[in-house]
Amino acid sequence: MNRTDRLLAMLLELRSRKLCRAEDLAEQFEISVRTVYRDMLALSEAGVPICAVPGQGYSLMEGYFLPPVSLLPEEAILLLCGGELVESIFYSPWKEHARTAHRKIEALLSSSQRAQVDELRQQVRILPAPYAESSALHGQDIEADTRLFGMIREGVQENRVLQIDYHGKRSGRDGDLSSTRRKIHPYGLIYVGGGWVLVAYCELRQDMRHFRLGRIGALLPTEEKFLRDPSFSLTAYKKENDRTVQVRVCFTLDIAPQVLASRYFYIDSYVEQAERLLVTLLVRREDEVLSWILGWGHRAKVLEPASLVQRIEEEIAALQKVYMTSALLT
Repeated sequence: MNRTDRLLAMLLELRSRKLCRAEDLAEQFEISVRTVYRDMLALSEAGVPICAVPGQGYSLMEGYFLPPVSLLPEEAILLLCGGELVESIFYSPWKEHARTAHRKIEALLSSSQRAQVDELRQQVRILPAPYAESSALHGQDIEADTRLFGMIREGVQENRVLQIDYHGKRSGRDGDLSSTRRKIHPYGLIYVGGGWVLVAYCELRQDMRHFRLGRIGALLPTEEKFLRDPSFSLTAYKKENDRTVQVRVCFTLDIAPQVLASRYFYIDSYVEQAERLLVTLLVRREDEVLSWILGWGHRAKVLEPASLVQRIEEEIAALQKVYMTSALLT
C-alpha cells in the first residue's frame, strides 16, 4: 500500500470510529507509531480536522464528510449487508476488498445516519447458506416474503405484538401442513439458506422460535406492545440445535465424491471405508432427508433409523406400483 492509499484508509478508519490509537493504526497498517504521527500531521496540513486526545488517540471533528454523498439508511444497510455477505463467502483478496468497501460506505454517513444503520442492523441480519445445497428453507414464496417483510420490520421497530397464522410441520405422513394461530413478539429477521426467517418469542410455545416467512399465511399487527429483552442481540443470537434425529446412510464409493461435494446441509460427519462411504446426518424429522436420499437411487442405503428404512421401502413399493400401472396402460 502506497502512502496516498494509506492516508485515505486512515481517514476512513477515523471516520468510522470515535477514537483511534496510534498503536492500533500502526498494527493495522503494519507501520511504526512514528509513521502514524507523520501521517496524522500530513492529514492535518491537508485540511482534515483531526483532534488529538493525549493518552486516548485521534478522532475526526464531528460533521466532517468525505465526500458529501447522501444515502438513505435503507440504501446503506443494503450495501453494507451485501458487503458482509461477500466477505463471508469469498476468499482472499475479495474479503479485503469487501472490508474496504464497507469502511468507505460507512465513511459517507453522518452520525445520525450511522445511528439509524446500527439500529437497522439490530433488526436485519444476512447469513450465507452454509452449504452449496441447502434444503432448510427451500421453496419459500418470494412474493410472500416481500409482502410480509415491511409489516414485520415495523413490528420489530415498534415492539408490537403480531398475530400470525403459521403453517408448521405436516400433521400426518401424507397430510397437509398444520396451521396454528399465534401471537408473537418479533425480534428480528435473518436471511439464511436462500430465504427470510423471523426470530420471535412465541406466546403459544413460551419460547423463542423461528418462523419462515413463506409459511406465514396471514399476519395482523395488534395494538399490544411487548417489553423487549434488553439482553437479546440479533448479531450474537444462535438457535439451539434442534436436529436430534440421527440418520446413517452408506453410499457406494463411485458416487462418494459427488456426495461430499454436495455439502448437504444435514450432513454431520462421514467416514470413508474400504468399500463404502458412511454418512451421518442430523435432522429434526426423517422426512427432511427422504427426497435427498431417494435421489441417489440404488447407490444409497439407509442403515438407521429403522422407521426411515421402512419409509424408504414404502416409497419404493409405491413407485413400483405407479410404473407397473403405467406399463399396463400403455
